[in-house]
Amino acid sequence: MPRGKGLLIFLTPFGAAVVVICFFLPWVKFSCVGVKRTMSGAQLGGVFWLVPIAGTVALGAFAYCFSRGQARKSWPVAVLASLAGLALIVYKYLSLWRGEETPYGTITPEDIGLTVQVGAAGTVLGLLLVLAGVPFLRSPGRAGPQPGESGETAAPPALEQERPLQ
Repeated sequence: MPRGKGLLIFLTPFGAAVVVICFFLPWVKFSCVGVKRTMSGAQLGGVFWLVPIAGTVALGAFAYCFSRGQARKSWPVAVLASLAGLALIVYKYLSLWRGEETPYGTITPEDIGLTVQVGAAGTVLGLLLVLAGVPFLRSPGRAGPQPGESGETAAPPALEQERPLQ
């Protein structure tokens, strides 16, 4: 397999790492009573903590399977984790744009000048990278360290048993 194509197997764990990192970057910017503020996914908290957990699960599954030379077996976990993270973000995004009911009326994103920041965009991009890497996990070929690559030695060939002379 060409070296460049072999590196594409790392697209899924790279995307998962991007998800975790971007969760802590600014997600939204808004103005409340004249004060501008930004909030990261961590500051938004609540159910949003499931997003970096999904990224960590996808990354952990890949690392576990890759260390055993079976990276292909991590693809179902990567798909489920990524789709769960994307579904949560899309659901929250759509419910936010409909407006939030308060005792003072419905507040919409336009009312507070809400804008999406780099952290949210990077998190979505990371989740999409996790999905984009799945076909490379599923394709046959090398899927982890091979004997002799990282100091390991191949198993010795089976020795033939000596037969007693008759």
